[in-house]
Amino acid sequence: MAIWTRAWSLLATPGWGRRVASGVVVMALAISGGLWWLWPEPTNPATTDAPPPVPIATAPPDFPTEQLWYQTSSGQVTLAPGGYVVFTGHTVSVRDLFTGELRWEFQPSEPESARIALLGTDRMVVQFGQRRGDRGQLAFHIPSGERLDLDETRAAIAEEPSDEEPPELADACGPKLDSARVATTVAWIVLLDCGDHTDAIGVTSTGQSRWHSTIPVAAAEFAEVIVADTGHGLAVVQASEQTADYTDDQLFAVPLDTGEPGPPVPVGAEYFGSLLANNIAAVPEGFCIWGRQAGIGCYDADTGERRWHRVGDPLVVERSPDAVVLTDQTLLVMSDDRLSRWIGYRLADGEPQFDLDKLSPTEPWVAHYDDGVLAIVGYNGVYGSMIVVYGDAATR
Repeated sequence: MAIWTRAWSLLATPGWGRRVASGVVVMALAISGGLWWLWPEPTNPATTDAPPPVPIATAPPDFPTEQLWYQTSSGQVTLAPGGYVVFTGHTVSVRDLFTGELRWEFQPSEPESARIALLGTDRMVVQFGQRRGDRGQLAFHIPSGERLDLDETRAAIAEEPSDEEPPELADACGPKLDSARVATTVAWIVLLDCGDHTDAIGVTSTGQSRWHSTIPVAAAEFAEVIVADTGHGLAVVQASEQTADYTDDQLFAVPLDTGEPGPPVPVGAEYFGSLLANNIAAVPEGFCIWGRQAGIGCYDADTGERRWHRVGDPLVVERSPDAVVLTDQTLLVMSDDRLSRWIGYRLADGEPQFDLDKLSPTEPWVAHYDDGVLAIVGYNGVYGSMIVVYGDAATR
């Protein structure tokens, strides 16, 4: 059966991601045609006269899918401010995010692996090997590659505003559980452990509390309570049990303008295994989640009701794909299951809009979606990292 399925799959079109499924369909039709006497003649007019399904589009609407460039690295790939991509490994190099043009490259005198120790707005400190102190570090100007004074660079980066931690809160009810930087009417959302409940606080850039709300979960009863994702005016808070074979996670949508959380959404009944934070995406007026072999589902922020749920059609989720909301209200899911695929689901009802074979790294995640480009970062399939950048070359 596997051989015949593979043979028929080579005839299926238009995408590799659907070829095996198409082959199975063709096999079933061939067998049923040869053994027609085993099936009764259909008599339901509604079934026999039904129109054929509308084929999935082969290109997403109003979205550039042209591959601008890609690059692998023996080490890490880091996006730096100003539209630069830093590659660290056996060498240090910087490329332009939009064109892939090599700006500069540094080859150390000794074959040592490099990594970024400090990253600033336009400068960075790179650690080489395991040597401690100043002997193992060099400072660079990111756009030009100019070598900088190490102490001055450290001091300059330390003086830059930090996005890592929110300001201290004077009226905190307990220890901080998690926080996330947002760009709305507040600068941060902060979660606090208040014993029998969790406080969610919207904090301004000056450390003032703009709103204060209660999430009805006790942190002691869960492995963690975190901000799983933010975007589109919402924060998605996850209370996670993190059990090995089953999850009873609860999810809450918190509007960032008011802070008033929606009802809890228990997802353990449908999503087996640990529901990772990168399997949760904030979308307009709700959120979407996906789990191993459990499909993709989207939920309403105000009511907590499920809008739609799809399992294995057209994507069987086996790993942890990443997703981004396109400007036309389409959820683009990028998966590396077997072959790299982009599947677009209409947010309103989950109908597939396109299914494309596109180059993506292993375990992809969206590092940048703005300025007319989509940058995807992940593993290169062997060792090290990889970045693939899509956009419209005509505008570059």
